[in-house]
Amino acid sequence: MRGQIALLLLLFFSLSCSRAREDGPTGSPLSIRVVARGEIEVTWTPPRPAGEAEGQVPDVRYSTAPLTAETWGQAPAVTPWLPVTVEGAPKLRSVLPGLAPVLHYVAAASPGTGPGISPVATVLPLRETVLHGRLGGYYFGHAVALVGDVNGDGYGDLLVGAPWSDEGMEARRPRYARWARALLRRVGIPLHGARVGAAYLYPGGAGGPALHPAWTLLGKAEGADLGGAVAGVGDLNGDGYADFAVGIPGHDTELRNEGAVAVYFGRPGPLPSEPDLFLVGRFRDESFGSAITGGDFNGDGYADLVIGAPGSYLGEVNAGAVFVFYGGPTGPSSRPGSVLLGKTFDGLFGSAVAAVGDVNGDGYEDLLVGAYEGVADPRATGAAYLYYGGPQGLAPAPALTLRGHAWGDQFGAALAALGDVDGDGFADFAVGAPKNDEGGEDAGAVSVYHGGPRGPLPEPRTILIGPGPGSQFGAALTGVGDLDGDGHAGLLVGAFAAGGAEEGAVFLYRGGAAGIERRPALTLHGRHPGAHLGRGLAGGGDLDGDGRPDLAVGAEGDPSRGPQAGAVFLRY
Repeated sequence: MRGQIALLLLLFFSLSCSRAREDGPTGSPLSIRVVARGEIEVTWTPPRPAGEAEGQVPDVRYSTAPLTAETWGQAPAVTPWLPVTVEGAPKLRSVLPGLAPVLHYVAAASPGTGPGISPVATVLPLRETVLHGRLGGYYFGHAVALVGDVNGDGYGDLLVGAPWSDEGMEARRPRYARWARALLRRVGIPLHGARVGAAYLYPGGAGGPALHPAWTLLGKAEGADLGGAVAGVGDLNGDGYADFAVGIPGHDTELRNEGAVAVYFGRPGPLPSEPDLFLVGRFRDESFGSAITGGDFNGDGYADLVIGAPGSYLGEVNAGAVFVFYGGPTGPSSRPGSVLLGKTFDGLFGSAVAAVGDVNGDGYEDLLVGAYEGVADPRATGAAYLYYGGPQGLAPAPALTLRGHAWGDQFGAALAALGDVDGDGFADFAVGAPKNDEGGEDAGAVSVYHGGPRGPLPEPRTILIGPGPGSQFGAALTGVGDLDGDGHAGLLVGAFAAGGAEEGAVFLYRGGAAGIERRPALTLHGRHPGAHLGRGLAGGGDLDGDGRPDLAVGAEGDPSRGPQAGAVFLRY
C-alpha cells in the first residue's frame, strides 16, 4: 500500500456528558468515539462515487503499533459492521470492546482505484467526569490542581477553587435573604460580588474521582477570594502524604488585601477544618497567595513552599515579591527562608510561580517567577526570571531573565513545568504571553524553553501563536506528562477568551525529539457563551491509579448550574 499517512491525535475530550459526539480525521469517512473505558465505537460513512456498489464493507484495521503499508496485513480487521442511520444518512458501525488503556491506531484502506490509507486516528481510551459549581456566580474551576495522593490510598486527588462563591456567607444571612437569593439564581440572575470564595477536594479512586467533595474550605469574609489559587505542593514534612495549599489573596487581617495561604498536610484520616499552617502577607494590597507552587530546591528530600505576592512593595511599589518556606520534618517554618524581590515599579513579580524541575542538570530543582508587567526597560513587555536551586536553597539572584517581545504582551502571566519534552534528560518549561499580538490583537502566544547542561538559552526553542484576535492564548498552561506513551511530555494551553462569545478553547501539543510540535494535536472548544473553557488547567496527576497522567480543565463561566456557576472537565 502506498500514500501519505497523516497522524492525528484524538483524545475525544467530549465537553458534555449528555451529548454524544463523533470525531475523526478531517475529510475521512471514518469517525470514532470513545463510548466507555476500553470501548471504541467506529462509524463508517460509505463514499458514493459513480458506479460504486451499495453495501460495500470497508477495510478498517486497528493496532497498538503504527499502521503503515508495511504493517497493514498483520493488523486485525474491524468487524462485524452493523447498518445504522445517523441524521438520515446510512452508515455502518462497529464497536471495539475490551481494549487496553494504551494507544490504538485505527485506519481504513482508501476506496477507489488507487491504493492508500486514510488518515490514521490515534485513540487513547479515557473516561470523562464533569464536576459542576453548586450555584451561579461561584466561578468554580477558576483554579484547579491535581495535588497528588493526600490520604495515602494510592490515588491522586483534585483540588478546585471557586473564588467568587458566597457559600461561607449563606449561614449568616437571614432566612428570607437566603430564599430570595436562591430564587434569583433559579431564574438565571447571577449573584456575585461578595467574592468570599471556596475550595473543594475531590478524592480519586479506582473508578475515577468522586462526584462530591470529601472536604470543603469556605471563605469567611467578603473579598477574600479564597480559592483564587490552589496547588499541590509536594510532601512538605516528609510523612509520605501529599500536601496542598489554598490561596486567599484578598484576606484582610489588620490592613486590606494583605492576602494569606492556608496549608494542609496530607494524612490517612479526614482533613481538619483549620489549616496546619496559616501564612499571612505583611503589607496592604500585597495579594500574598496569588500564586503558589512547591518543589525541593535544596535537595534535602522535603518539598519547599513558594508563595507569590505581586502587590508587595518590599522593593519598589507593586514590584512584587516571592516568599520561599523550606520544608522539614515538622513542615515549613512560618518565617520564609528566602525572599526574592521584583525590581520593576508595578512589575507584579510573583503573579505566577512554577517549580520547573532541574533545567541545568545540577541535581537541584529550579524556580521560575513571572512578572507580567515587568522588565528592565520601560517597554512593559513582561518577564520571567529563572532561579537555580542549590544546597543552600534558591539563589538570591536570577540566573536568566526572559523577556516578552512587545509592549503589553503580559509575558510571564502563566508558567508551566513540562518535564522532559525532547528526551534529552533536562527539564523544559513554557511561558505564556496572553496579550501578544502576533496572531492578532491579544491573540496570545506561548514560548517553550529547553533545559541543557548550561541551562536554557534566552531565546525559546518554539513559539506557539494564538488562534485569533482576543483569544488570550497562554493565559493558562500546564504540562500534561506523557499522555501517549511515546516517552515525550506534552503541553496543554488555555485560551479562555477564544470564540466569538468567549466560549474558550484548549489546545493540546505533543512533545517529540525536536520539541513541542507547532500544530495542536487536539483542540477543544467551550460550548456556552462566556464559559471561559481553559481558565484553569492541571495535568500529570493520576486520579484512578492506572499509571497514566490525567487532565483537568476548568470552565469558570459554565452555566450548567446557573450563570457563571462553573465546571471542571476531567479526563482520566
